[in-house]
Amino acid sequence: MFFLKTRFLSHMLPVCFLLVFTTGAYACSVPVFRYALEHWHPDPYRAVILHRGTLSEEDEKLVAKLEAMPTDPNTSANMIVRRVDVEQDEESPDLTELLGPDYRESLESPEIALLYPQGSLSGPLAWRGRLTAENVDALVRSPARSQITDWILAGESAVWVLVGAGDAVADKLAEETLRTQLDLLENELKLRDMEIIEAESQFGKETKVELRLGLKLLVLDRTDPKEKIFAAMLLRSEENLEELGQPVAIPVYGRGRAFLALAGKGIKRRNIEESCRFLIGDCSCEVKRQNPGVDLLFALNWDEQVVGSAGVDPTLPDLVGIGLYSEVSLDEPSSEPNSDPANPQTEESDKNPTIDTQQDKTPPVTLHVARESAETPDSFSTADETASGSSSFGQRLTLWLALLIALGVVFAAIATVRLRL
Repeated sequence: MFFLKTRFLSHMLPVCFLLVFTTGAYACSVPVFRYALEHWHPDPYRAVILHRGTLSEEDEKLVAKLEAMPTDPNTSANMIVRRVDVEQDEESPDLTELLGPDYRESLESPEIALLYPQGSLSGPLAWRGRLTAENVDALVRSPARSQITDWILAGESAVWVLVGAGDAVADKLAEETLRTQLDLLENELKLRDMEIIEAESQFGKETKVELRLGLKLLVLDRTDPKEKIFAAMLLRSEENLEELGQPVAIPVYGRGRAFLALAGKGIKRRNIEESCRFLIGDCSCEVKRQNPGVDLLFALNWDEQVVGSAGVDPTLPDLVGIGLYSEVSLDEPSSEPNSDPANPQTEESDKNPTIDTQQDKTPPVTLHVARESAETPDSFSTADETASGSSSFGQRLTLWLALLIALGVVFAAIATVRLRL
C-alpha cells in the first residue's frame, strides 16, 4: 500500500497538468476539513423497502417514519426512500444486479436495503436487514454518530473511528497506536496562519463552529446492536475491508464524510500523519467528487448547525457524479441529474483498491478525477485554450517553464519512491 506515493502520483498527474495550465484556478487557504464542513452537502443514500403484498399496519407506520426522515427538520437524514412490492413490481434488472438474482424469491418478510450514494465507489450495498423499529432508528442514528457530530460541531478537525476486529491483541494495539499518535500530531501539526484563512472568501466568518486543530478517537464495537448498521456502512465503504479480519480506522470529517481507511498494520505513525496532513491542508480542489472518500448517513440538519458560510463560487458547483447506480431510478427526477446508461463509468481503474494489511505498506489514494457528469468549470481551462487565447509570448514562456518544473517534481518523487522500495 503506497499511501500518497506511487498511486497518489499516478492519479494526481492529470490534476497537476490541469492546474499548471490554468489562469483562473487558485488554491483555497481554508483547510479541507473546514471547507467540507461549510460547503459539502452530504450525498443521499437510498433506502429500498422490499415487501411482498400489502404491508401490515405496524410495518406501514415504520415505512412512513422512514419516508418522513429526509424532510423532517428534526432529522434531515441524507436519504431517499423507495418502496418495492416484489409481487406487483416487475423484476428490475438494476435491483437484481445490486441485491442479487434471488432478491424477490428469498424475501420472507419486509426488509430494508440501504444503498450507498449514487456516484460513490463504495458498495453498492451498505446494509440489508429486516424492517423493524430498532433497525429504522439505527439506520440514521446511533450513539457513535451523535458523538461524532458533537465533536465536529465543537470544532474538532476529524474524528477517527476505530472498528475493532474482535481480536483483543490487535484491537488494543491499534487503539494505543491511534491514541498516542493523534495526541502527538495534535500538538505537532499546525494550521495555516489564521489571518490568511479568515481572509478567504470561502471561509464562513459568521459560522459559530470554532476553527482549530483537534483530533479525536472513537472506538466502535461492531457487535453493538445500536451500531451494527453504522459499522457495516464504514466497513463496506472500501472494497474488502469487511473481510480482512483486521481493525480498521477511518477518519470522519466535514458533514460526516469518511476519508480513506487504514487497516491492520497500516495503522501506524506515517499513515496517520499523512491522512491528518491532508485533512488540515489547504483545500486545493473545491469539488467534493475529486476528493477521496464517501459520505455517511447522519440524521442532522447541518445547515442549521453550520451557519453564516459564504456562498460557493457558482463556477465550481458541488457536482453529483454518476456511477454504479446511474441506471437505478431510486430518486425523484428533480433531485439528481440524468445519467447515461451507456456510460456507467465502472472501469476497474476507478475502483477503490483493496487494502493489503499483510504487508507493511500504506493504502493508496484514489482521486476520482474525471467522473463528473457536468462540464469542466471555466476556471479550469486546458493548456491549449490558455495558450491559444493569449497573444503574450511571456505568458506562453511562463506556462512552459511551469510545465518543466512540474515534470521535474513528479519524476523526482517517483525516483524517491523507487529508492525506498
